[in-house]
Amino acid sequence: MATPQAQRCIQEGMTHHQAGRSLAAFQAYAKARLMDPLNWEAHQYGGMASLQLGRNLEAVQLFARALELNPKSSVSAVALGLTQLAIGEADAAEKHLRLAVKLDPRSSTAWDNLGLILKSRGSLDEALVCAAEAVKTGPKNVMAWVNQGVALLSTPRVWDALVSFERALRLDKTQEAALGGRAICLYRSHRTGEASVELGALFKRNPQLHSIGSHWLMSLNNLDSISKEQLWSAHQAFGKAVGPERRRLPRRGLAPGERLRVGFLSCDLKAHSVSYFLKPLLEGAAEAEVDVFLYHDNGVEDSMSATLKGFAKVWRNMSGQLDDVVEKRILEDGLDVLVDLAGHTGANRLAMLAHRLAPIQISYLGYPNTSGVPAIDFRFVDSVTDPEPEADAVHSEKLVRFSTCAWTYDVPLDAPACRTVAPSLSEGPVFGSFNHATKITDTMMRIWGTLLKEEITGRLLLKSPGLDHPSVRDHFLARLKAAGVDLRRTELLGTTSTVGQHLELYHRLDVALDTFPYTGTTTSCEALWMGVPVVTLAGDRHAARVSTSLLHAVGRTELIAYSSDEYVAKARTAAQLMREGNSYGEHLREAVRRSVLLDHVGQARRFWAAIKACAQAGQD
Repeated sequence: MATPQAQRCIQEGMTHHQAGRSLAAFQAYAKARLMDPLNWEAHQYGGMASLQLGRNLEAVQLFARALELNPKSSVSAVALGLTQLAIGEADAAEKHLRLAVKLDPRSSTAWDNLGLILKSRGSLDEALVCAAEAVKTGPKNVMAWVNQGVALLSTPRVWDALVSFERALRLDKTQEAALGGRAICLYRSHRTGEASVELGALFKRNPQLHSIGSHWLMSLNNLDSISKEQLWSAHQAFGKAVGPERRRLPRRGLAPGERLRVGFLSCDLKAHSVSYFLKPLLEGAAEAEVDVFLYHDNGVEDSMSATLKGFAKVWRNMSGQLDDVVEKRILEDGLDVLVDLAGHTGANRLAMLAHRLAPIQISYLGYPNTSGVPAIDFRFVDSVTDPEPEADAVHSEKLVRFSTCAWTYDVPLDAPACRTVAPSLSEGPVFGSFNHATKITDTMMRIWGTLLKEEITGRLLLKSPGLDHPSVRDHFLARLKAAGVDLRRTELLGTTSTVGQHLELYHRLDVALDTFPYTGTTTSCEALWMGVPVVTLAGDRHAARVSTSLLHAVGRTELIAYSSDEYVAKARTAAQLMREGNSYGEHLREAVRRSVLLDHVGQARRFWAAIKACAQAGQD
């Protein structure tokens, strides 16, 4: 039992806490500890007050002492684990959260938080088990349902994630994380228009929901109903929401022989398209005499991660760590340049970059538009994707057109040979798209419907994550039918197990149909390498001109259309060429081989020269 004097101080602290007076509450709990050093409440509540004051290290000490005083307190173990996670001590955090569920297996809060940290550390299967325990032990725990939905979004089980978010909303229809999660599920189910409306409404209602803002902007790139000026306005709103820079970092003067320190921040430094485009550039870092710092923001590390580590002076896995921890670590590394590879994709850190973490910050690769963040100085593109001067007017960054094509393609090691046997002429041509189906608009479907009506023996093959799920598939098929696509000549496929199996499917295609207004990047490179012509519809913004740039790079501009009628005509012509024999496809692969896409050494030199020029230019 607490002494009467200590108990009065604790009650005083609680009163201050309820009134929002965190400092007064902290001081009251401190008095209680002086009066009764063995009082669990004084330490536990003191730790909570310390957290509110931003004194995380002090909070860790207080929670640790509270756990010593009450070794059976699951509450103290959870508080200690979460605070250790906040200061970057992930191993200790996991240890104490595991202790919490052992102490109280019926604690939904303990299971929920253990699941969160395991997910952040890449242990997704175990995280899902914890999430299931959290909702089982706490069926009215709103955040447990939300966090289970978030964990499920890291798997193909998008529909199950939607069910979890809907359960959370039954308990609290205003819960913002659940509303955002539901909208993201709609987006992942290829219901892009509906998702965009919900995400936009949520972000406009609360602009501090930066992740929701990024998902909203990402969805807008897929819509053909929005102009590039409207897109620019939406990105400016995000830039305003993340706020002004916190600091100005002067350009570091390099001593003779000192190397430039260049960091890359991404959640995709693993087997992912971003890494395939990045790897050839990092291979040239040694020749460029720069020190590479890689910041991986994902709990999953694989063989590609191991390969990329070999090019880095420093590798840091920042997964699950709070922005304050990541920001501090990057600042301590003293970078000259920081390259953000995420933009508004995935688990990005744009709100953190808005504070400025390096004298020069650059956006590249991952996202097909401006970041809208004023603290990001440059964006690497080319003159085809972003022609002067119109593209410059809708970017917060200064555009750097560092090469004739902004990409370099790393051919997968298990890529099969081009198709060597011509298709049977008794069968019609196969048109297909392996782009993510979130990019397929109703307008695009109508164009494909017209193509099948004109090419009466033609077939359509579409491959995308989710298209093998009954609910997603049924909704998608209904859209295709409404757009005039003959479903009897349409085949839908989900994901394959390996890259090699995915590439093998290109053998079934005569022509790859690009999407619009968000065109392919990786899929376009894959199709061309596999000897399949890509017919694209060029637009007025970066996302709508990536395949145009790739086709310019390989010298196949005859595949670029500038109207829907021309798109249909070019698809039919390309199919005819492919079915006359297999030489056209073989020539495509050779064109890729001779192009800037496979000029890894030259492209790396151009890239690093541009990085050094940006560093030398400093800030305006």
